[in-house]
Amino acid sequence: MTQANAQPIRNRRIRRDFTRLLELIANAKDASNDFQSDHNVFAEVERLAERNGLGFDDNGDVKEVTAE
Repeated sequence: MTQANAQPIRNRRIRRDFTRLLELIANAKDASNDFQSDHNVFAEVERLAERNGLGFDDNGDVKEVTAE
């Protein structure tokens, strides 16, 4: 792991959300082929994204959510 230019995340909520997303990614390869489990993981990812002003378009790409 390289830490030469690492900038720590100072906002606790963002750090917690980012840590959780990394855990979900790391555990994705161990996930079963259970639809309900996959749905729960994606729902959690969507909640984390929305809380941080992000969302997904119809193609699954991450987009910033703009206030209307």
